[in-house]
Amino acid sequence: ALDARPPIPDEPDDDPDEPSDPDEPDDPDDPDDTDAEDAGEDEDSEEAAARPGPPPRVPGRISLTHRPRTESADTLTLILAPDGEDSGQLTLLWGLNSWTTDFEFVELPRRPRPERTSNVGRATSLTRDSDTSARYRAATLGTRNETALVTPDGMHVQILFQKELGADGDDYAALESIADGGLVQLTRGAVIRLRTEVPLRFTDTLVPTDNLAPDFPGAYGLWLKKAGTDWRLVFNNEPDSWGTQHDPAFDAADIALSHVQRGPSDKDEQPLAVYLAPRNNGQIGLVIHWGEHVWTADFSVTR
Repeated sequence: ALDARPPIPDEPDDDPDEPSDPDEPDDPDDPDDTDAEDAGEDEDSEEAAARPGPPPRVPGRISLTHRPRTESADTLTLILAPDGEDSGQLTLLWGLNSWTTDFEFVELPRRPRPERTSNVGRATSLTRDSDTSARYRAATLGTRNETALVTPDGMHVQILFQKELGADGDDYAALESIADGGLVQLTRGAVIRLRTEVPLRFTDTLVPTDNLAPDFPGAYGLWLKKAGTDWRLVFNNEPDSWGTQHDPAFDAADIALSHVQRGPSDKDEQPLAVYLAPRNNGQIGLVIHWGEHVWTADFSVTR
């Protein structure tokens, strides 16, 4: 079983004190003011004592299915992989052991915002040097899904892809008529975006970092390309393009993809999804799944 402990709830914010009237300054020698302040402090103390504290943290326990493995995983690896539009599987690999459990994605209720009592916005401490990456990430995840991998030494490989690009739209239908050398167009979303803090090697092709600026992570747009009866994946140096704005002048590399198209009886309405799947041989599988189509390519992390 896997123990899971919920996070400690945030302490409720105290109501901000109302500013004193500048026309009526406090007189420290006025006994009436002192008595009023003491009475107010007593009331605040009683109110704080009566306020309920956070609920106790109750650990949860999740049942796992154990299976032996034929190949050993030297590093403890945790994998979260989707297997449907609203479900997935958690896998733990270590040594010759594999533990798995299924899960579902659920929408958590949002805490209601406190009622606004003033037209003055909350003060901010942001400056031009402030780190706004968390705000950018929150805005990005409003329209795109993310899959990520973290190496044992803390380096990240991240892929962003547009939400809700289903298999019932015109872009998906156009897959059947793409000409040789043509690219898959996403008219309702941005191009698949790769960000990597480590160089990646796909067989004989190296995808480096620093492609946009020295000492920065690699950032690429990923484009599916038809090559005869096969498929290739193009790495483009414009990672923030729309899904119809490919410029071949910025192509950096392309690699061969394995492609499987399921039969009509196995038709899947899977929206566009991209994920990273650790393999038994230590490599990582880059998997693009859309409807009946699954494209894959394995890579290794290099130094």
